[in-house]
Amino acid sequence: MFSCILFDLDGTISDPKQGICGCVQYALRSFGIEEPELDRLEPFIGPPLAESFMKYYNFTAEQAQEAVEKYRERFSVTGKYENVLYPGMGALLHDLKASGATLAIASSKPTVYVEDILVHFGIREYFDIVVGSELDGRRVHKEEVVAEVLSQLAARGESDPDKMVMIGDRSFDVEGAKAIGAHCIAVSYGYAQPGELENAGAEIIVRDVEGLRSVLLGGTQAGRGPQAGRDTQTGNSAATGSNSLSERYRGSTAKMKTKSGQFWSAVGTSALAMFAYYVISLLISSVILTAVSVV
Repeated sequence: MFSCILFDLDGTISDPKQGICGCVQYALRSFGIEEPELDRLEPFIGPPLAESFMKYYNFTAEQAQEAVEKYRERFSVTGKYENVLYPGMGALLHDLKASGATLAIASSKPTVYVEDILVHFGIREYFDIVVGSELDGRRVHKEEVVAEVLSQLAARGESDPDKMVMIGDRSFDVEGAKAIGAHCIAVSYGYAQPGELENAGAEIIVRDVEGLRSVLLGGTQAGRGPQAGRDTQTGNSAATGSNSLSERYRGSTAKMKTKSGQFWSAVGTSALAMFAYYVISLLISSVILTAVSVV
Protein backbone atom coordinates (compact mmCIF):
# COMPACT_ATOMS: atom_id res chain seq x y z
CA MET A 1 0.00 0.00 0.00
CA PHE A 2 1.06 3.64 -0.30
CA SER A 3 2.13 4.42 3.23
CA CYS A 4 2.89 8.07 2.38
CA ILE A 5 0.84 10.36 0.15
CA LEU A 6 2.25 13.78 -0.78
CA PHE A 7 -0.16 16.43 -2.01
CA ASP A 8 0.48 19.62 -3.91
CA LEU A 9 -1.88 22.37 -2.72
CA ASP A 10 -2.78 24.83 -5.48
CA GLY A 11 -4.73 23.22 -8.32
CA THR A 12 -4.77 19.87 -6.54
CA ILE A 13 -6.49 20.26 -3.18
CA SER A 14 -7.98 23.68 -3.80
CA ASP A 15 -8.66 26.08 -6.66
CA PRO A 16 -6.72 29.29 -5.87
CA LYS A 17 -7.32 31.11 -9.16
CA GLN A 18 -9.16 34.14 -7.80
CA GLY A 19 -6.65 34.76 -5.03
CA ILE A 20 -3.42 34.13 -6.93
CA CYS A 21 -4.43 35.84 -10.17
CA GLY A 22 -6.00 38.75 -8.30
CA CYS A 23 -2.77 39.31 -6.39
CA VAL A 24 -0.71 39.10 -9.59
CA GLN A 25 -3.00 41.79 -11.04
CA TYR A 26 -2.35 43.88 -7.92
CA ALA A 27 1.43 43.47 -8.28
CA LEU A 28 1.43 44.25 -12.01
CA ARG A 29 -0.64 47.38 -11.39
CA SER A 30 2.13 48.74 -9.21
CA PHE A 31 4.35 48.63 -12.33
CA GLY A 32 1.73 50.39 -14.44
CA ILE A 33 0.60 47.16 -16.12
CA GLU A 34 -3.12 46.51 -16.34
CA GLU A 35 -4.15 42.89 -16.94
CA PRO A 36 -7.96 42.66 -16.75
CA GLU A 37 -8.24 39.00 -17.76
CA LEU A 38 -7.63 36.55 -14.90
CA ASP A 39 -7.43 33.68 -17.39
CA ARG A 40 -4.24 35.13 -18.87
CA LEU A 41 -2.60 34.88 -15.46
CA GLU A 42 -3.30 31.18 -14.86
CA PRO A 43 0.32 30.19 -15.73
CA PHE A 44 1.31 31.88 -12.43
CA ILE A 45 -0.47 29.10 -10.53
CA GLY A 46 2.13 26.53 -9.57
CA PRO A 47 5.65 27.75 -10.42
CA PRO A 48 7.76 30.10 -8.28
CA LEU A 49 6.34 33.63 -8.56
CA ALA A 50 9.57 35.48 -9.29
CA GLU A 51 10.36 33.17 -12.18
CA SER A 52 6.89 33.69 -13.62
CA PHE A 53 7.17 37.49 -13.49
CA MET A 54 10.48 37.24 -15.34
CA LYS A 55 9.17 34.74 -17.87
CA TYR A 56 5.84 36.33 -18.75
CA TYR A 57 6.56 40.04 -18.25
CA ASN A 58 10.32 40.20 -18.88
CA PHE A 59 11.02 41.56 -15.39
CA THR A 60 14.59 41.71 -14.15
CA ALA A 61 15.41 39.69 -11.04
CA GLU A 62 15.15 42.87 -8.96
CA GLN A 63 11.78 43.81 -10.48
CA ALA A 64 10.50 40.28 -10.00
CA GLN A 65 11.41 40.35 -6.31
CA GLU A 66 9.66 43.71 -5.91
CA ALA A 67 6.60 42.27 -7.66
CA VAL A 68 6.58 39.29 -5.28
CA GLU A 69 6.61 41.67 -2.32
CA LYS A 70 3.66 43.63 -3.77
CA TYR A 71 1.86 40.34 -4.43
CA ARG A 72 2.28 39.34 -0.79
CA GLU A 73 0.87 42.66 0.43
CA ARG A 74 -2.53 41.56 -0.79
CA PHE A 75 -2.13 37.77 -0.59
CA SER A 76 -1.19 37.70 3.11
CA VAL A 77 -4.39 39.53 4.05
CA THR A 78 -7.01 38.66 1.43
CA GLY A 79 -5.72 36.52 -1.42
CA LYS A 80 -4.97 33.37 0.54
CA TYR A 81 -8.64 33.07 1.46
CA GLU A 82 -9.91 33.66 -2.10
CA ASN A 83 -9.69 29.94 -2.59
CA VAL A 84 -12.08 26.95 -2.66
CA LEU A 85 -11.68 23.23 -2.01
CA TYR A 86 -12.37 20.99 -4.96
CA PRO A 87 -15.64 19.03 -4.47
CA GLY A 88 -15.08 15.81 -2.54
CA MET A 89 -11.52 16.67 -1.47
CA GLY A 90 -12.29 17.10 2.25
CA ALA A 91 -13.96 13.69 2.40
CA LEU A 92 -11.11 12.06 0.47
CA LEU A 93 -8.49 13.43 2.88
CA HIS A 94 -10.59 12.24 5.82
CA ASP A 95 -10.83 8.71 4.40
CA LEU A 96 -7.16 8.52 3.43
CA LYS A 97 -6.17 9.48 6.96
CA ALA A 98 -8.62 6.94 8.38
CA SER A 99 -7.02 4.25 6.17
CA GLY A 100 -3.73 4.69 8.04
CA ALA A 101 -1.74 6.56 5.40
CA THR A 102 0.69 9.34 6.28
CA LEU A 103 -0.33 12.53 4.48
CA ALA A 104 1.99 15.40 3.62
CA ILE A 105 1.80 18.73 1.81
CA ALA A 106 4.57 19.54 -0.67
CA SER A 107 3.93 23.05 -2.02
CA SER A 108 6.01 25.80 -3.58
CA LYS A 109 3.84 28.32 -1.70
CA PRO A 110 5.41 29.73 1.48
CA THR A 111 4.77 27.38 4.40
CA VAL A 112 3.20 30.12 6.52
CA TYR A 113 0.48 30.64 3.87
CA VAL A 114 -0.01 26.90 3.39
CA GLU A 115 -0.63 26.47 7.11
CA ASP A 116 -3.15 29.34 7.14
CA ILE A 117 -5.05 27.90 4.17
CA LEU A 118 -5.21 24.37 5.62
CA VAL A 119 -6.54 25.75 8.91
CA HIS A 120 -9.02 27.95 7.05
CA PHE A 121 -10.49 24.91 5.28
CA GLY A 122 -10.48 22.78 8.43
CA ILE A 123 -8.19 20.11 6.93
CA ARG A 124 -4.91 20.76 8.78
CA GLU A 125 -5.57 17.81 11.09
CA TYR A 126 -5.20 15.33 8.23
CA PHE A 127 -1.58 16.21 7.45
CA ASP A 128 1.39 14.86 9.40
CA ILE A 129 3.91 16.97 7.49
CA VAL A 130 3.52 20.38 5.84
CA VAL A 131 6.39 21.72 3.74
CA GLY A 132 6.42 24.81 1.54
CA SER A 133 8.93 27.43 0.52
CA GLU A 134 10.41 30.12 2.75
CA LEU A 135 9.53 33.81 2.54
CA ASP A 136 13.20 34.66 2.03
CA GLY A 137 13.27 32.76 -1.28
CA ARG A 138 14.69 29.46 -0.08
CA ARG A 139 13.24 26.11 -1.17
CA VAL A 140 11.01 27.42 -3.96
CA HIS A 141 11.51 24.55 -6.41
CA LYS A 142 9.37 21.44 -6.10
CA GLU A 143 12.38 19.08 -6.07
CA GLU A 144 13.68 20.92 -2.97
CA VAL A 145 10.27 20.83 -1.30
CA VAL A 146 9.78 17.11 -1.94
CA ALA A 147 13.32 16.37 -0.74
CA GLU A 148 12.52 18.12 2.56
CA VAL A 149 9.33 16.07 2.91
CA LEU A 150 11.38 12.91 2.32
CA SER A 151 13.85 14.02 4.98
CA GLN A 152 11.07 14.52 7.53
CA LEU A 153 9.51 11.19 6.61
CA ALA A 154 12.89 9.49 7.08
CA ALA A 155 13.06 10.95 10.58
CA ARG A 156 9.76 9.16 11.22
CA GLY A 157 11.14 5.89 9.83
CA GLU A 158 9.15 6.16 6.58
CA SER A 159 11.78 6.58 3.90
CA ASP A 160 10.85 4.04 1.20
CA PRO A 161 10.09 6.06 -1.99
CA ASP A 162 8.39 3.06 -3.58
CA LYS A 163 5.65 3.36 -0.96
CA MET A 164 5.20 7.06 -1.63
CA VAL A 165 3.08 8.83 -4.21
CA MET A 166 3.07 12.50 -5.17
CA ILE A 167 -0.21 14.02 -6.33
CA GLY A 168 -0.23 17.28 -8.27
CA ASP A 169 -1.52 19.20 -11.26
CA ARG A 170 1.68 20.48 -12.91
CA SER A 171 4.81 19.04 -14.49
CA PHE A 172 6.80 20.34 -11.49
CA ASP A 173 4.96 17.84 -9.29
CA VAL A 174 5.81 14.95 -11.61
CA GLU A 175 9.44 16.04 -11.71
CA GLY A 176 9.53 16.37 -7.93
CA ALA A 177 8.26 12.80 -7.53
CA LYS A 178 10.83 11.49 -9.99
CA ALA A 179 13.60 13.32 -8.12
CA ILE A 180 13.06 11.11 -5.06
CA GLY A 181 12.00 7.97 -6.92
CA ALA A 182 8.37 8.16 -5.79
CA HIS A 183 5.25 7.36 -7.81
CA CYS A 184 3.16 10.17 -9.25
CA ILE A 185 -0.54 10.68 -9.94
CA ALA A 186 -1.36 13.81 -11.93
CA VAL A 187 -4.74 15.54 -11.80
CA SER A 188 -6.02 17.19 -14.98
CA TYR A 189 -8.62 19.36 -13.20
CA GLY A 190 -5.91 21.83 -12.16
CA TYR A 191 -3.85 24.25 -14.22
CA ALA A 192 -1.58 22.17 -16.45
CA GLN A 193 -1.21 23.25 -20.05
CA PRO A 194 -2.39 20.82 -22.78
CA GLY A 195 -0.01 17.87 -22.99
CA GLU A 196 2.05 19.07 -20.01
CA LEU A 197 1.35 16.11 -17.73
CA GLU A 198 1.76 13.51 -20.46
CA ASN A 199 5.07 15.02 -21.57
CA ALA A 200 6.29 15.12 -17.97
CA GLY A 201 5.72 11.36 -17.70
CA ALA A 202 2.95 11.12 -15.11
CA GLU A 203 2.16 7.48 -14.33
CA ILE A 204 -1.58 8.06 -14.15
CA ILE A 205 -3.70 11.13 -14.91
CA VAL A 206 -7.11 11.44 -13.28
CA ARG A 207 -9.88 13.83 -14.33
CA ASP A 208 -11.51 14.58 -10.98
CA VAL A 209 -11.41 13.91 -7.25
CA GLU A 210 -13.53 10.78 -7.64
CA GLY A 211 -10.95 9.42 -10.07
CA LEU A 212 -8.27 10.13 -7.47
CA ARG A 213 -10.33 8.31 -4.84
CA SER A 214 -10.67 5.32 -7.16
CA VAL A 215 -6.90 5.01 -7.55
CA LEU A 216 -6.01 5.60 -3.90
CA LEU A 217 -8.88 3.84 -2.14
CA GLY A 218 -10.19 1.46 -4.74
CA GLY A 219 -13.40 3.36 -5.40
CA THR A 220 -14.75 3.33 -1.83
CA GLN A 221 -17.51 5.81 -1.12
CA ALA A 222 -16.92 9.04 0.72
CA GLY A 223 -16.97 8.93 4.48
CA ARG A 224 -18.60 11.40 6.86
CA GLY A 225 -15.68 13.71 7.48
CA PRO A 226 -15.80 17.50 7.25
CA GLN A 227 -16.74 18.64 3.73
CA ALA A 228 -18.33 15.25 2.98
CA GLY A 229 -21.58 17.05 2.34
CA ARG A 230 -24.01 14.20 2.99
CA ASP A 231 -24.38 10.90 4.84
CA THR A 232 -22.47 8.25 2.96
CA GLN A 233 -20.78 4.95 3.67
CA THR A 234 -17.37 5.18 5.30
CA GLY A 235 -14.34 4.17 3.21
CA ASN A 236 -13.02 0.80 4.36
CA SER A 237 -9.64 0.08 2.81
CA ALA A 238 -6.06 1.27 3.05
CA ALA A 239 -4.34 2.93 0.12
CA THR A 240 -3.78 0.82 -2.96
CA GLY A 241 -0.54 -1.12 -3.42
CA SER A 242 2.29 0.88 -5.00
CA ASN A 243 3.12 -1.82 -7.51
CA SER A 244 -0.47 -1.80 -8.79
CA LEU A 245 -0.57 1.91 -9.66
CA SER A 246 -0.72 1.27 -13.40
CA GLU A 247 -1.82 -2.34 -13.14
CA ARG A 248 -5.15 -1.23 -11.67
CA TYR A 249 -5.96 0.43 -14.96
CA ARG A 250 -4.39 -2.25 -17.11
CA GLY A 251 -6.48 -4.75 -15.19
CA SER A 252 -9.63 -2.77 -15.86
CA THR A 253 -8.79 -2.67 -19.55
CA ALA A 254 -8.17 -6.39 -19.54
CA LYS A 255 -11.55 -6.96 -17.95
CA MET A 256 -13.19 -4.76 -20.54
CA LYS A 257 -11.46 -6.69 -23.28
CA THR A 258 -12.59 -9.96 -21.75
CA LYS A 259 -16.18 -8.79 -21.60
CA SER A 260 -15.89 -7.51 -25.15
CA GLY A 261 -14.53 -10.86 -26.26
CA GLN A 262 -17.41 -12.65 -24.59
CA PHE A 263 -19.86 -10.36 -26.35
CA TRP A 264 -18.41 -10.91 -29.80
CA SER A 265 -18.07 -14.61 -29.12
CA ALA A 266 -21.78 -14.72 -28.35
CA VAL A 267 -22.55 -12.73 -31.49
CA GLY A 268 -20.40 -15.11 -33.53
CA THR A 269 -22.15 -18.14 -32.11
CA SER A 270 -25.56 -16.66 -32.87
CA ALA A 271 -24.52 -15.77 -36.42
CA LEU A 272 -23.18 -19.27 -37.00
CA ALA A 273 -26.42 -20.79 -35.75
CA MET A 274 -28.47 -18.52 -38.02
CA PHE A 275 -26.28 -19.42 -41.00
CA ALA A 276 -26.65 -23.13 -40.29
CA TYR A 277 -30.43 -22.71 -40.01
CA TYR A 278 -30.47 -20.87 -43.34
CA VAL A 279 -28.47 -23.61 -45.10
CA ILE A 280 -30.63 -26.38 -43.67
CA SER A 281 -33.77 -24.51 -44.72
CA LEU A 282 -32.44 -24.22 -48.27
CA LEU A 283 -31.59 -27.93 -48.38
CA ILE A 284 -35.05 -28.90 -47.13
CA SER A 285 -36.70 -26.56 -49.66
CA SER A 286 -34.55 -28.06 -52.42
CA VAL A 287 -35.54 -31.61 -51.45
CA ILE A 288 -39.23 -30.71 -51.38
CA LEU A 289 -39.08 -29.05 -54.81
CA THR A 290 -37.23 -32.02 -56.25
CA ALA A 291 -39.85 -34.41 -54.87
CA VAL A 292 -42.69 -32.32 -56.30
CA SER A 293 -40.98 -32.24 -59.69
CA VAL A 294 -40.63 -36.02 -59.73
CA VAL A 295 -44.29 -36.48 -58.90
